Amino acid sequence: MAKMIVNRLKSILPSIVPENQSAFISGRSIQDNIILAFEAMHGFNMFHRKKVLSGALKMDISKAYDRLEWDFIRDMLIRMGFEQRWVTLVFSCISTVRYWILHDGREIGPILPTRGLRQGDPLLLYLFILCAEGISRLLQDSINRGSLHGFRISRGGPQISHLFFADDSLIFFIANVQEALELKRILRIYEKSSGQLIEEKPNLGNYLGLPSHVGSNKREVFSFVKDRLWKRLNSWKHRALSQAGKERMMTRYWWSKGADQNRGIHWLGWHRMAKHRLDGGLGFKSLHDFNLAMLASLGHNPNFLWRSIWATQSLVKAGTYWRIGNGRDMSCILNIPLSLSSHPNAWCWKFASKGHYSVKSAYRFLLLGFDIGKSRRVPVDSMCPLCHEAPETILHILVQCPFARSCWLSSPLGWPAFSTASLREWFSLAFLTASAENASLILMICWALWHNRNNVVWKAQGRTASGVFFMALNFLQQWRGACSDSTSCTNVVSVLTVWSPPPQGWIKVNIDASLNSQRSSLGFGCVVRDANGRFIAAKAGCFCSQMEVKCAEAVAFREALSWIKECGWDRVLFESDAQVLIVSINNTSLDDLSPFDLLVQDCKLLLSSYEEARCAFIHRSYRGKTYSLSHKELEDES
Repeated sequence: MAKMIVNRLKSILPSIVPENQSAFISGRSIQDNIILAFEAMHGFNMFHRKKVLSGALKMDISKAYDRLEWDFIRDMLIRMGFEQRWVTLVFSCISTVRYWILHDGREIGPILPTRGLRQGDPLLLYLFILCAEGISRLLQDSINRGSLHGFRISRGGPQISHLFFADDSLIFFIANVQEALELKRILRIYEKSSGQLIEEKPNLGNYLGLPSHVGSNKREVFSFVKDRLWKRLNSWKHRALSQAGKERMMTRYWWSKGADQNRGIHWLGWHRMAKHRLDGGLGFKSLHDFNLAMLASLGHNPNFLWRSIWATQSLVKAGTYWRIGNGRDMSCILNIPLSLSSHPNAWCWKFASKGHYSVKSAYRFLLLGFDIGKSRRVPVDSMCPLCHEAPETILHILVQCPFARSCWLSSPLGWPAFSTASLREWFSLAFLTASAENASLILMICWALWHNRNNVVWKAQGRTASGVFFMALNFLQQWRGACSDSTSCTNVVSVLTVWSPPPQGWIKVNIDASLNSQRSSLGFGCVVRDANGRFIAAKAGCFCSQMEVKCAEAVAFREALSWIKECGWDRVLFESDAQVLIVSINNTSLDDLSPFDLLVQDCKLLLSSYEEARCAFIHRSYRGKTYSLSHKELEDES
């Protein structure tokens, strides 16, 4: 019950809680308060010669959650407009708590609480935020009456009266007796109403774990970080088998000194050890890159914080792109899937599928920015060991290298030279048109190419291009032979290849798309059948466009939706083998900034115009006729 209430409460909190409170509210972050507090402290130092001085009070609430009076919580919920039934449900969760104490082996209880919020209750933080609105409204009322005045960071800027992050509060006022007494009166009213005990701390020190002001001596200001880390490292010496102990042993292995205690060879550079495990590293954190990724999430006389954020501009520029909405004010919108709706253009983050910036994706991008072959004091050739003509990358070794090209041409597949920037995109395009047998052969050839590359580097032994292909074919045949005893796979395939009719009175539309990245063209096809499986109609089309595979599937789905609506059918079951697209259409989440989501929103808009419509995912083995239509349309166009 409590979790259900919390999930519903989360959706309305941003509209009823002012921006002064940034804790646990969607779209707000602890960094917002840190930046504002930092700017305010910087402003204090810049304007200390003004006639009217400003002050700041750090408010610390003792036992914040344990002292809240239940009557105060009830009154706050009712005053904020919550219905009596909702309030009753909330109190059924917080007032039915019972405690038992085990003393000298004897159980004492039950103890019935009459105030406070239970630690671990999902409602705890959100009810506290709503109750903190009591003091926030009192402060705002005094500001409206002119009894209190906040602080303006710049001339003409907004007035900041208070910053709340759960129970960490910072209040700004003009440093005179009248406003100090008014602030004290407000705090006493809130204490008496809520039951809480407030301690005023005029010495700010640290706010939300960070120093409130950074002067010229940054080394001294941030020395507490080094001291805290050093204390933790020293505590590890008695736990040699812990994770830290293992890292220490690995450090000795990679960077140990020689017998004469001189500086030894560093067999593996730190930048390689800091890479993700999936990229061949050990997963250690690169503090510089991680700090840049954190600062980039935040965005006359700049202070230390803004200079730090400004240092991330190259990272932000490298990772952002324009998502085209209505196309206004954009000089180049060719080959971009445009939306049918009037969504505005927006900046997106290219290293996240939904277009939102994340510290994790930015940190991963920074790590991948290092050259593969660089290591400290050990010369390593960064060129391809097979052709010695281009820098070594995974995509080059498996696809672009002349040796790899010869190997692919030795196979019946030919050379799949798609114009892609990453191996993941190349695999997506390669598997788009490949059968199950060809997909297995593609994977085995890639494995054989990588195996051959390692033999050349480490053993100075390599095969010919045709020898690599025949090795891949031999291993594939052995693998298939090992799987031939299992009958479960064939049974599943035979079931999946049977087309099922729609309900009576409905029609079924199967949709598929084909993408030719070399010609920058997209082909789509859809087949319509009735409840008896009889063919009714079909449509295919092709147009020039260069986009991701999932966007191509979404465009094909949108074209089919529009055509079916024009034909007058209103009870339709749509099927596609694009699982990501179907899941996105059936999902109600709107937290997506990518161009793909604009196409999904178009599909949802068209689906809402039908009397009844459903969307379902089918396996690729179903798609026969629709795939033939879309692929033939591409061939005819070319």
